[in-house]
Amino acid sequence: MSVLKEKAGEVGAPLQEVTPLQQGQYKLGMQGDHQRFNAALAVALCQSALGDRINDSIIRQGLETCSMAGRAQIVQKQSIRYCFDGAHTPQSMKACIKWFESLDAKNCCL
Repeated sequence: MSVLKEKAGEVGAPLQEVTPLQQGQYKLGMQGDHQRFNAALAVALCQSALGDRINDSIIRQGLETCSMAGRAQIVQKQSIRYCFDGAHTPQSMKACIKWFESLDAKNCCL
């Protein structure tokens, strides 16, 4: 982070550090603890780009309805739950494993 701060200072670019949203701060449409960091980043980017044109109600609606097919996705077909995640990096694989472990494995096909 120190290198980013230094380079941002050199070129006069704003730099904002983002921490994950607190558990329960917003209801997230995407599952997995790692989504709290992704959501915090999305909120910071929207606030930076849109300023006063965005409010908490819009942010809340966006976070609650956000989804991405194949990422921490659960599809229920009759009595079977299919759990999908297209993790593609070592870091996303770790998050995927943590998400799978948090699920009730009963009637779940991974």
